[in-house]
Amino acid sequence: MKWTYVIRQKTKAAMALGTIFVLILATNVMDKSHFSELQDSFSAVYEDRLVAEIYIYKLSAQLHTKKKVFDELNDLGVYDRNTNQALNDSIRTLLSKYEETKLTEKEALLFTALKKNITDLLSLEADHTQLALGSKRRERVGEQYRKLAVNLDGLSEIQLLEGKNLTDNSRRIIAASNVTSQLEICILIIAGLIVQALIFTSKSMRPHWSQDSSLN
Repeated sequence: MKWTYVIRQKTKAAMALGTIFVLILATNVMDKSHFSELQDSFSAVYEDRLVAEIYIYKLSAQLHTKKKVFDELNDLGVYDRNTNQALNDSIRTLLSKYEETKLTEKEALLFTALKKNITDLLSLEADHTQLALGSKRRERVGEQYRKLAVNLDGLSEIQLLEGKNLTDNSRRIIAASNVTSQLEICILIIAGLIVQALIFTSKSMRPHWSQDSSLN
């Protein structure tokens, strides 16, 4: 009967160890998932937020230079066509690169408005590049630059907000990974206790052979 009991106990222990093994595999899968999510989060911070902010900064700089070119046209009657064309090409390139980043819904709307305002600005300057701008036309150009500044500020604020959200998400992933690691440690401790119990049970169930006193 003792051996029957031992077999039952070992069967239960084997099932428990099997369950623990499955749990360990599950926690490993969770760890890999957390690591992958963390990689994606860090990648998004760099590729879609930091790089996008650099594009915004460069666009602001190029538009500022364009404004100086047209200020010279109005104040001095001097127009550098080659410089302006190079600036336009650079702006178009930056817009194309920015569009390749991952845009939020609000960001996409702002970016569409930015492109429209840039197109309107280029149309205004295309009609009036030979002579100094009239006062009304100059006001319209100034209004376009103000609209562009608002667009760029809005896009920059989105980068900060989304960057913060991604950072917070990374912290949550790290916290979840820490919990998973602690769970793995607990599972391993339980597995060790079960193994010790098996060893103890095996020893306690060994037959004890008494020595025949007549042999002495």
